[in-house]
Amino acid sequence: MKCYQLNHSLSFFPERIDACCSGFRGPIYLENPTKSQVFDAEKMQEIKKQTVERLSNNIIPDGCKNCYELKDGVSNEDFSINKITLNHFTHCNCRCVYCARLNAYHRDFVENPQDSEYYDVLPIIKNLFDKNLIDEKRLLIDIQGGDLGVLKEFQPLVEYLLTKNFCDIIFTTNNIVYQPLIEKCIKLNKGTLITSLDCGCAETYLKMKRVDKFSACVENLRRYSSLDKREIPSILVKYILVRNFNDNLAEAQKFLEIMCDLKIRKVQFELDYNDILLKKDKNFVVPEVYYQIYELFKNTCAASNIELEVFSHTKKILDKGAFN
Repeated sequence: MKCYQLNHSLSFFPERIDACCSGFRGPIYLENPTKSQVFDAEKMQEIKKQTVERLSNNIIPDGCKNCYELKDGVSNEDFSINKITLNHFTHCNCRCVYCARLNAYHRDFVENPQDSEYYDVLPIIKNLFDKNLIDEKRLLIDIQGGDLGVLKEFQPLVEYLLTKNFCDIIFTTNNIVYQPLIEKCIKLNKGTLITSLDCGCAETYLKMKRVDKFSACVENLRRYSSLDKREIPSILVKYILVRNFNDNLAEAQKFLEIMCDLKIRKVQFELDYNDILLKKDKNFVVPEVYYQIYELFKNTCAASNIELEVFSHTKKILDKGAFN
């Protein structure tokens, strides 16, 4: 067996640094990192080598079993990093009702930029560049969190990355705070903004996000959208369908009208992560209105030349009619 993520990805979480961002626990390079610790890049390379050897002999580590990233074949020993995922902080300026990390980490609500509660990644990333362990021209950085709008490290991190010849930065954010550095990356065709608006009015936004920032979020989207000129859309706006909040046709219609007005070129239709991942109700049957909303998305996007993204697991759930 072989795993592309093992060879080329690096993920930062509050409690560990490893190769995986798939939800599986692959080989861990450092557990419970702290601000005072030095990340051992040589140890990471050795763990990669040992794990590749085990997989090539069809010995699958416990944390990798049943992972969809495992493929048939034998890996080479090219361990250059071309994807970095940042989840090393959890504080946020939003309280989304569906947030899995809010439950998992009891994340703090803050309104001003703060350091990560756990550790900083910039010294580690600089060290990896210095050791030539990063495939600079193919590098994709995915900043998640928490929210980057309240991460003090965000500005120096992106400013440093802009001195490198990276491929793209994905900025996953609630989009409450406008970021000139995101604007700069979009203008350079090296930035992708992902945000979840999830509704079409301020009242529903307040219920779902538990902050009154609907107008700010829409206005920031308008500003970013005016910069989006590259062939592949630089902006993706999500509509996460959450029971008893935005699961009605009127709300979905208002959301889609805003997308058309803002000239957003790509949207994503998704189901509540708590239903998909945490399985809080294994017997939940997909209601008819979900299919009606999905059809509305498909028809409106097709008529408005908007690309509609739907994850394969969402399609399977809708086809099956249940979450179990």
